[in-house]
Amino acid sequence: MSKEDVANCAAFADLVSEFEQSVVEWAGLGVRPSGSESSHCGKQASAIADRIQRICGDMQKLYHTPVQVAFLGTFSGGKSSIINGIIRHVDPDVTPPQGESMSPHDVVVTILKYGASAPARLQEHGDNYVLVKTVPSRYLEEVNLIDTPGSGDDAHRDKKLNDLLSKCDFIFFVLPPTHALGNAARRILHRKFDDIPAVEMRFIVSNVRLLAEEAGLSGRQSLDTIRALPATDQWLANTRDEYIRRFGSRLPMDAYDLVTSERCFLVETKWDVGIAEIVDFIDTDVRGRKDEVKESRFRDFAKAFDRLGDEYIDTYRRVASRTDDKLGELEDGWRGRRRKLRGKIDKLDRDIRKR
Repeated sequence: MSKEDVANCAAFADLVSEFEQSVVEWAGLGVRPSGSESSHCGKQASAIADRIQRICGDMQKLYHTPVQVAFLGTFSGGKSSIINGIIRHVDPDVTPPQGESMSPHDVVVTILKYGASAPARLQEHGDNYVLVKTVPSRYLEEVNLIDTPGSGDDAHRDKKLNDLLSKCDFIFFVLPPTHALGNAARRILHRKFDDIPAVEMRFIVSNVRLLAEEAGLSGRQSLDTIRALPATDQWLANTRDEYIRRFGSRLPMDAYDLVTSERCFLVETKWDVGIAEIVDFIDTDVRGRKDEVKESRFRDFAKAFDRLGDEYIDTYRRVASRTDDKLGELEDGWRGRRRKLRGKIDKLDRDIRKR
């Protein structure tokens, strides 16, 4: 699905709107036949026109909805630093927003979106209020990054956070070596597995320089060096044992091995280590899956749009008079767009059959 595909359908929807306006004008001038068949067809066509407009709106909403990626974890665990690191990585010329100073009890979620740099503003988001920061990074046109505060003590506030997280496409749980799976982390994970199990999650171990320092290493270290440290293996093993002991009975099958060196992301923002791997994962796995869902839904929309376009024109053709020049204009406009639309549907069908 491309911007051109959406614009193609939107252009025909605009033609339908113009034609419907012409129908109203014709009725006033007495040009259109006024029999019962014409009246019935007019109502039928208007209903089809409404459905065309709705489908077109759904297509545009689907196309323009960015991937939603949330960062969950305990207070002061490194979530904001990782988000800023992602912005610096994908857009070195863009200055990331400075993290807000929040208390552990602050439950305002921050969403980073694309736009000119501006002060953060409080915005209604469904039943919640979120802090929206606009950043001039083109990456945020495709991916919104969601920074959540550490929480887990207030059931009402946590429910609001769960409602927002349930609409996300992916969750990263950020856990520094100093925090492990303490009470606060366990409360958040309990909510994740109990209330929003459908949203996929991966762990990020932040501040991994602490593991290097524990091993007696100083200065910047590579990701391979940190992964190979006995201290890293030991921390992961201890955390994995606690993770399975606490959550084993409620874990989906694909979540048992989340706390392993193969599936955990190791990050040190002070060294700019590990950020590239997270960005690559978001681009290939998270956005890739979302694009497949979008294409499947777009195919359904396109097929419905194709059928309704034919129905709309056929309905009016049955009662058209020679003076209906607008109908000919509408038919000409539909032929070219229908050809492109059906070509796109055929391509989507072939792509989906290959998967």
